[in-house]
Amino acid sequence: MWTWYSVRKNLISFSEQEPKLINDTIEYNLKLNGNELCKSKLVDFAEILNMTDFLETATLDFEINEKNTNTSGGEKQKISILRALYRDTPVMIFDEPTSALDLQSSEKFMNYLEQIKDNRIILIITHDEGIIQRCNSIVRLGY
Repeated sequence: MWTWYSVRKNLISFSEQEPKLINDTIEYNLKLNGNELCKSKLVDFAEILNMTDFLETATLDFEINEKNTNTSGGEKQKISILRALYRDTPVMIFDEPTSALDLQSSEKFMNYLEQIKDNRIILIITHDEGIIQRCNSIVRLGY
């Protein structure tokens, strides 16, 4: 029997617009569920977000400080998105996922979501008209 906790843990992944990372390594922030990371799978998702160079330079052992000041907003957002993609859950929720990303990373990310959208539920909260135009269904709030 599913509990709400197990549903959230196993079926839903979420990426915030302004993620708060834990004062620990990048690897720990990516594998919050405690499982070991598959490096090849991680590299594939890092490529989608143009993070390969960052992960090679910073490495997975790079320690994020307590106030998250040693990573940029884009890097934090990419780590959060990478964690959601890596979990590969049936339901993915992204809050303003491209707000701190460069154009190339945004385009690659959106292309990837288009490739996988038939096999899962993807919810995107956004003000970005370019993303809105690519969505199958749109729900406008506050109008």
